[in-house]
Amino acid sequence: MSRSEFGGYATIKRYVREKLKKLLASDRTFSSLYTLMFSERDNVMAERTDGNKIIRTTYGECYDRIEKISPVLGAALENVALGSMVGLYMDNSIEWIQAMWAILQCGYRPLLLNMRLDDGRLYGVLRDYDVKAVVSDGRIFDGRLSLVFSDIAAAADGGENGGADITGRFADELIVMSSGTSPTVKLCGYRGENFAYQISDSVDIITRCKQVKKHFEGKLKLLVFLPLYHIFGLAAVYMWFGFFSRTFVFLKDIRPDTILYTVKKHKVTHIFAVPLFWNKVYDGLYKKLA
Repeated sequence: MSRSEFGGYATIKRYVREKLKKLLASDRTFSSLYTLMFSERDNVMAERTDGNKIIRTTYGECYDRIEKISPVLGAALENVALGSMVGLYMDNSIEWIQAMWAILQCGYRPLLLNMRLDDGRLYGVLRDYDVKAVVSDGRIFDGRLSLVFSDIAAAADGGENGGADITGRFADELIVMSSGTSPTVKLCGYRGENFAYQISDSVDIITRCKQVKKHFEGKLKLLVFLPLYHIFGLAAVYMWFGFFSRTFVFLKDIRPDTILYTVKKHKVTHIFAVPLFWNKVYDGLYKKLA
């Protein structure tokens, strides 16, 4: 393992403690969390398979992308009041991460929309909370400003406009929806400080459970299986591992054979999931062995 992967420190334990000190000494807002999360620019942030080729994106590349997209998104949202909720309707991807940070940087509160909800409850939330804009991966939401993320990114790449001045706008709250297992959908707001304290628990976790920090061939790679729009996926998968600049592996789809192939090809070291997932993995392995 290179010392550069641990911020120049010799061990992961020292790196974790020193980086946490910086976080807890800051104002613990999403703005501070964002700066610290992307501080190890050369670390590999994301991997995905395109055919047989592994595509890698570093933390620095992702950060630069967010910085480029945010002003263009800000201009597209110019008629939406600052501080309002802006829906985010996208599946797990590095683009989802970029969109979430871009919405925050533009001064809006991302409402992480549960893609597994039926249209009735989904539109009910948008109506009840007067959500006027949604950033999506292609879906158009009737009666609201629908912004397709790939179009915003293409506009940023093309330099079609200079974008908005978003200096000093960074919002400090995002909104998570309940899982949709009950008739009534509940929303919960989290500030940067909430995640800062969750992240700070990691020192105790890696001391008590050494498997959490265990690397393979010098790498720690987390499979992004849980939906990032759910609090479990957001906090345990993204915020925690992302703060320490580890690598996320994204799936093409969630079929059991795809999961097994991806884990093997990318040499995944960690998977966080609910018991149902492990039952499916077991069934897949059993069939393969048979």
